[in-house]
Amino acid sequence: MPAVLADGALASFAFNHFQAPNETTITLNGPNGSARFEMHAQRLGLFYLGDPGWTWTEYPLEKFDQIFVQQARNFLDAIAGKDTPLATLDDAIQTLKVNRAALESARTHHEVVLA
Repeated sequence: MPAVLADGALASFAFNHFQAPNETTITLNGPNGSARFEMHAQRLGLFYLGDPGWTWTEYPLEKFDQIFVQQARNFLDAIAGKDTPLATLDDAIQTLKVNRAALESARTHHEVVLA
């Protein structure tokens, strides 16, 4: 469900790093066209109004998925009792509060202030 930003622009956000396919795509749309960054494909595209299609430029990234691989390893190590988690329980609680506030703000279209 899109959110309406303060300046009236529409925004839509979706995050999932553990469901196939593991892809990161960022698309920005404006009055003269669109720009898209596909991290998983390591490319940047431009689509100007009136163009017949996307113009792509390769954007090679060194080991672009390493942060996600390491995050998954840390999680598996933590639940196996191997390593100390990189975040504390307080960090996790704060993250949950922020995520819940974002959902509440999207639902109500009002700012949610965290205490």
